[in-house]
Amino acid sequence: METKKMLQILNVIAWTLFILLCIQAGVFLFNTFFTLFINPVDSKYFQRGEIDFSNLYAFSTGAFLMVALLMALVAAIKAYMFYLIILIFKTLNMVKPFSSEVGRLIFKIAYMALFICTLSWLGTQYSEWLLKQGVKLPLMYKYFGGADVFLMMGAMLFIIAQVFKRGIEIQTENDLTV
Repeated sequence: METKKMLQILNVIAWTLFILLCIQAGVFLFNTFFTLFINPVDSKYFQRGEIDFSNLYAFSTGAFLMVALLMALVAAIKAYMFYLIILIFKTLNMVKPFSSEVGRLIFKIAYMALFICTLSWLGTQYSEWLLKQGVKLPLMYKYFGGADVFLMMGAMLFIIAQVFKRGIEIQTENDLTV
């Protein structure tokens, strides 16, 4: 498959994931607001019945708010990460692929991956602490798991960004030479 076609497919995938993660973050925020201010019974059906936070809400509305906001924040930052990937597709020049703008976006994505790693780890630790307090929680790995994956992704992206930075330097030197 040629590179241009593959990049188009990856762009469509990035847009799809961006939209889905925006929806997920919005659903978490809406359900949090709805549960806190309109109907606390909805904590049992937090995300279309997939998440039952009724025990967590009964334990503490502050703990409920913390977990729900962490879930929304992780989803929102993942969405932002895909938005940055979409920006890479918009700014990528196949004639001169090593641009400072693309390099800057790669660094931002690396930072976001490390930020997601940190928030996921905090969410996991907080969920484990709540479990030790006797709060019955749904399986939170789906929302907070993968901190190690995001740590590895962030580290790899930093390496790629450094290589990319060197590519920009070489491309600039070649432009000055010609």
